[in-house]
Amino acid sequence: MNTQPGWLGLFLEDSGDRCRTAKLLARRSRVRIASILFGAKPIPLRGVGIEYLDFRDYVEGDDIRFVDWRITARSLTPEGDYRLIVKEFLAERMVNNTIILDYSGSMGYGDKLFSAIYVVSGFLWLADNLDDTIDLIVLWGDKTYNYPGIDPIQGVVLLEKHICRLEPRGYTSLRDVVSILKKLRKRRSLFIVSDYGHPLDELLFLGKNIYARNISLTMINITTPIEVEPPGTHGFYYFKDYERGEGLKTDIDTYYKAVKQHVLLYDTYSSKISYNVLRIKGLKDAIAKTPQIIRVYLGTRSRIHEFMV
Repeated sequence: MNTQPGWLGLFLEDSGDRCRTAKLLARRSRVRIASILFGAKPIPLRGVGIEYLDFRDYVEGDDIRFVDWRITARSLTPEGDYRLIVKEFLAERMVNNTIILDYSGSMGYGDKLFSAIYVVSGFLWLADNLDDTIDLIVLWGDKTYNYPGIDPIQGVVLLEKHICRLEPRGYTSLRDVVSILKKLRKRRSLFIVSDYGHPLDELLFLGKNIYARNISLTMINITTPIEVEPPGTHGFYYFKDYERGEGLKTDIDTYYKAVKQHVLLYDTYSSKISYNVLRIKGLKDAIAKTPQIIRVYLGTRSRIHEFMV
């Protein structure tokens, strides 16, 4: 799937628009995750990262979102006033998760980059809620930006900085990820946010090395609707690979058939080498799958604690 239908492409040419959209999505991710974690109908989280420890009286500075209004309604002071009762959470021991963002040329196609920003920002906000530290790694063509052991909020700032200053470029090999892992010692969890633009042999090579290092791998495989669904116009077209500069002239139906086969095989292999696989098909799908993003992060985190026990 390295060959992209360039004539269909919606590429992110305007860095100002890209920057503004990235910042908006990072904040939207935070709001969505907070509303699900602590909203009127919170997502069930017991056993996967956050558990209620107890209830106590509200003190100045507590987050109003943690007030349990049902218990508050039944709790009165001797003077007859209501007592605000808040939930006290037990967060499992903090962990250090490694998040790798593929910022190669193919991620600039369609809305894939925006989907990736939404997902990575979501992971960072979750890490902040749980007092985790993060290794944030951005793969930009043949250059790697590595920020080990940082505060998640700092990670959001750095993510926005990269998006605003740099355009997606070059090709990212999964073999490079293996080289990075060799430098990260005592890491037990890895999140890779990328697309399907990798040969299957690279994916298998990654899997072998992940297994050898006993790392819990989570893969976020991102695509965009126009990349996997033909626009309904038949005939022969020239397709251009924006990472490698190569071209291919072929029938559009043949091309998309090959794309779908590659996606199917890629997802199948991903499931074999990963603890979790989350498939994202465009930004709307990413936003709709916010609960799954939460579960993927917390589920992987819980698995790490099993290793630590």
